[in-house]
Amino acid sequence: MNDVTIESTTTPDIVEAEQVLTLPGHLFFVESVELPTALEANEIADFAELTVESIAPFPLEQIHWGFLHAPDATHLLIYAAHRDRLKKHSDATLDAYAWVLPDFAHLQGAHFPEATEVTLLSESCVTLLHFESEAEVPCAAASLPLGSKTIASVIATLRKETEGNDHFARKRSLRLIDTTVSEQGLPTFYHVEDGADNGSAYGNWSELNPSEKLLWQADIRSGEFKESERSARRTSALIAKITAWAALFALLLVGLEILLMAGNAWLGTKTNLIAQQRPGVERIQGKEAFINKVETFAPENELRPIAILEALNTTRPKGIYFTSTEASGENQIKVDGIASTINEFNRYTESLSNSGIFSLLGNPKQLTRSGKTTFTVELDYHHRQAAVATPKPAPTASPKPTADETNNPEATNDDSPNVDEAKAVIVEAEAMVQDEPVANPRRNQLVKPEVARKVETEESSE
Repeated sequence: MNDVTIESTTTPDIVEAEQVLTLPGHLFFVESVELPTALEANEIADFAELTVESIAPFPLEQIHWGFLHAPDATHLLIYAAHRDRLKKHSDATLDAYAWVLPDFAHLQGAHFPEATEVTLLSESCVTLLHFESEAEVPCAAASLPLGSKTIASVIATLRKETEGNDHFARKRSLRLIDTTVSEQGLPTFYHVEDGADNGSAYGNWSELNPSEKLLWQADIRSGEFKESERSARRTSALIAKITAWAALFALLLVGLEILLMAGNAWLGTKTNLIAQQRPGVERIQGKEAFINKVETFAPENELRPIAILEALNTTRPKGIYFTSTEASGENQIKVDGIASTINEFNRYTESLSNSGIFSLLGNPKQLTRSGKTTFTVELDYHHRQAAVATPKPAPTASPKPTADETNNPEATNDDSPNVDEAKAVIVEAEAMVQDEPVANPRRNQLVKPEVARKVETEESSE
């Protein structure tokens, strides 16, 4: 590859970020220092400070200095400049910038596959840098102001003042064209090749974004300022993160509040719907309760006190008589009585159990005193109707009703009054469910007095 000594007739505009102050390289004296092998990584900054104190002709309080270092590098590139010299060149307040760097520090992190000589061009100076193969820190650097001289003549002068040029056969002539700063305050430096284009694929140099640690090492301001500024930036970054999380949390709360309002609105709608449907539900429940009460008068639950007493007296011996009986709606009866002997009472209860009509509810209670036995027994009655087989009669003409039948139509009705009454009540209940009135002409005629009074009581309570 030929040396790049072509004078550039066109100079691209240098665009710098407002947070990065770039100083010309010729304002600094530069020294490459080998690192001791036993030096720890956290001791490199102290080693660099001691080195600057030993090689600088001025106290540290009067100079601005920094250094370039990479994790795998075996040397440091230290540079320093007197504060008065920097003030003469620029009246800018250094503390107002995020980063203050010499122009050659922009190439921090660049590396090439072979030993390469890099010429860094700027508006006011030319810097010559030597990079070993794959090294990210130059092993030598020299700068001269451009002034009225040509770029080619300045490069030739730098090569004469720099040793070992023959080792760096590959040449690169680069120029910084742009610098951007991220939201985290970290800059990215963009370079182009000046003059002949040898291909950007050779090495890594076109877009460089050094880490925050490397930038603080390269910054030329005092160690006290950099320490306080780093702490302030960390605090600001933490506050920014907390603010961002607080904003997200506030948005989450707003979203939850909206969901809560929507849920309350939905719940109110459902509550109103339930309130509107409550009268209908209560009406249905009332009708259902009435139907349940009516079912107690159905034929299958018909109370048969006469039949129960007849069945009890069928097998009752002469030495036993009843003092009181109490029947319930489930055809259960409680009998209190007196027996002449306990054996006679036992035979009577055994005959009731074996009759198939009664079943004992618990053990009978008996007490024998003065030759007589008083007892209390509870029984469950199972009604049975006698089935009588009758031959099917031949069809004959219907007889004319007699005068008595004409005057009393119900005399010819074989249905049980209780069955007719239960059927009439069920029909009336179905009519009430459908909200339809129904006539019940036989109600007052067929209902037994005690059943009629019970139904009337239920209706009045409804």
